[in-house]
Amino acid sequence: EKIMNSGTGQGNKTIANNAQQAGGGVKESRPKTKVVVRHLPPNLTQEGFREAIKDYLPNINYLSYIPGKVGVRKVERSVAILNFTTVASLQHFQKSFHNHLFLVNSIEYRAIISYAPFQRLPQPLPSTTVSTVPAAALEILTDPLFVAFSTAKPEKQLLPSAEVQLEQREKSGVVEEKEGAILKDLRERKKNKLARAGNKRERGNMDRNKNKGVGVGVADKEARMRRDARRKGAGFGA
Repeated sequence: EKIMNSGTGQGNKTIANNAQQAGGGVKESRPKTKVVVRHLPPNLTQEGFREAIKDYLPNINYLSYIPGKVGVRKVERSVAILNFTTVASLQHFQKSFHNHLFLVNSIEYRAIISYAPFQRLPQPLPSTTVSTVPAAALEILTDPLFVAFSTAKPEKQLLPSAEVQLEQREKSGVVEEKEGAILKDLRERKKNKLARAGNKRERGNMDRNKNKGVGVGVADKEARMRRDARRKGAGFGA
């Protein structure tokens, strides 16, 4: 049932009839005090709407605001749902705010007020407080072990990776007699990687020497000398 259709007269009559039925008519029914305000600007915020109806807020005990959306192809206008404490306060709001003008970017938006199809108010969710929690569940909060665990802040000490540990041992010159399988495998892989890199570099030098006209025998001898020196430095002879 709408409060307003085409003019304020019909809306006043509808609300008046509703008030008479609630006051002592033939049929006893709960008075309608919940309305929907439609055709609000899509970019109107809830704070802006509350500012527009600030004079009526003392008589409103429920307010739900659904902001609109401005899309490329479709524009959804904002909607507000209000519930008043009395029918008289609802009538006063309808008389003064129906067809209220909102001017946004030279575009006019006229507010339209109608009865909400569902007049009941949503029930608030039950709040979970300490008093509603079973006593057995609160025992852990006073347990000494739990209190010590929850308040302690252990320092996080992260160990370096295995490769970093291996490099540190090689630099310090400390080599244990019994090494783990992982460190041994890493050591062998590192040696093989260095050897492959050295061989590749030597082959590149030989190719450049050939292009420059250096004798093959001299280049091979120099390459072998550098390779032997590198192997001794990397620990191959140990």
